[in-house]
Amino acid sequence: MDVAVRVTTPHRPLPRSLEPLADESFPGYLLRLAHRLDLSPARLATVTGLTLHEGVPVNRMLALEPAMAEEFGRMTRLSATEVTGLTLASLSPLYPPLDLAFSGRRRLIQGVFVKENWVFSHASRYCRQCLAGDGSVIQQEHGGAWSKLWRLPVVFACPLHGQLLRHACPTCGDPAHSSAGSGSMLPLVGNSTLHPTQCRNAVVAAGVRRACGHQLAQPELRTLPPSDEREDLLRLQSRLLGLLRSDGQEAVVCFGRETTPARYFVDLRILTCVIVASWPAGRDLTQTSACERLVDRHVRRLSTDTPVWRVRRQMSPMLASRTACRRMVMTGKLARTPRSWAGHSSRTAPMAASICWI
Repeated sequence: MDVAVRVTTPHRPLPRSLEPLADESFPGYLLRLAHRLDLSPARLATVTGLTLHEGVPVNRMLALEPAMAEEFGRMTRLSATEVTGLTLASLSPLYPPLDLAFSGRRRLIQGVFVKENWVFSHASRYCRQCLAGDGSVIQQEHGGAWSKLWRLPVVFACPLHGQLLRHACPTCGDPAHSSAGSGSMLPLVGNSTLHPTQCRNAVVAAGVRRACGHQLAQPELRTLPPSDEREDLLRLQSRLLGLLRSDGQEAVVCFGRETTPARYFVDLRILTCVIVASWPAGRDLTQTSACERLVDRHVRRLSTDTPVWRVRRQMSPMLASRTACRRMVMTGKLARTPRSWAGHSSRTAPMAASICWI
């Protein structure tokens, strides 16, 4: 049982708070509010009832127990809707991998949810310009939002700024917010000196362990594939983001039939697995030789005898956006065709299930 909110005398609400930004993630909100209060994320998590320990459990990112959500909302002066909106579970009606009962497997909130392969639980992609903020006073001081959408493999680009998302720190080379193996939603949660948009990964220099500290929010345009392909990628990303909106379209066509956005994302996941498991059968879906080489390299790395945990660490919890977006283009193209791959899918499904992750 989670006892993080067990208190005898309720604390007074925090002296200051912050309104959540659009699509802001729980880790991102903790970073910004902790920065405003001059606290470490770990200390903020403790006083708001998220934990009784030094770390901030990664499962808090997915969903909160009702009592914990109520206490966090009371301490931060957020409504129940705002608290829920910070969690990944708020996306579950449209994105089934975040559903606590996905595929009929009941998962406790306290349980580790990293086994659900289409969620980045221990790292995040990011857009440098989004992190730089919108120029408002509050975002100039505390940075822009770490979007919860960046935790989804199907989100690989920022249509607003016309660039691919990054996944690693340019200085230390590790995935942003890399917390694999720590059980915490953020690295170095006890550090109160870092800005919310600085790299929190631990590095060792001259035998001393310290924070990387690289400023990830420095505006910098990343070169995208030229013209037509660039526009195709951004259109695809805009379409996928539209399906993740609660006020978005209610139906989408997949395999020539109308289905719900939730079912569409399940189909995308299955098709991605089939493409990888049956490669190189799907080479005709690639638009360029560069795309083919990227997928080819990915499949070869998955096909080695390297233990799965080591492969995942080497590749990072998320593949670079260049590879992910091209696979989404291939998968989306396949989803728009009739059910010509139906028989092929059934033959490759067993193997696909064992490697179904991006």
